[in-house]
Amino acid sequence: MILIGADVWIGANAIVLAGVKIGSGALVAAGAVVTRPIPANAVVAGVPAKVIRYRNAEQKLVSPLEHQPQICRVACAESDGKINR
Repeated sequence: MILIGADVWIGANAIVLAGVKIGSGALVAAGAVVTRPIPANAVVAGVPAKVIRYRNAEQKLVSPLEHQPQICRVACAESDGKINR
């Protein structure tokens, strides 16, 4: 059984082995292989995954989709509202 806490991000092609617990707020880098439990708020990467640093507990991970409208507004403003397809 794999246990994943709240507010955890797991990068593309990451592998989490059976029996591993990932603590809340952790971030697993793309391509990492998680073989051991990951503490809360840890940033892990590598094969096997190792803690490379810890996130600040108040730091919130924000989905790239939440930023998309702002990026679109900037791009549209720079092009005078014209969309080239």
